Amino acid sequence: MRSYTYRARNLTGRIVEGTIQANDQDAAYEQLAKDKLIPVEIRPATASAENVMSRLFSERIRDEDVILFTRQLSTML
Repeated sequence: MRSYTYRARNLTGRIVEGTIQANDQDAAYEQLAKDKLIPVEIRPATASAENVMSRLFSERIRDEDVILFTRQLSTML
C-alpha cells in the first residue's frame, strides 16, 4: 500500500486535508467517498522537507489576527 495526500470537501463544504493508505489512486478516491468526502486533489505522498515547508506556510495570516496581535503587543509594551 502507498500513502496519498488529499484535499477534499466534507458535507458542509469545508476543505479537509490528510493522508490515506491505498493500493492506488482510484482506491484512495473510493475510500474518501466512503468517508463522505469529495476529493479535490489526490497525489502520492512525499516526505521531502520542501513539501513540508510549503504546506506549513501555505496559509495566509488573517488581517484580524495581525490586528489582535499588534494590540496585545502594544498593551504589553
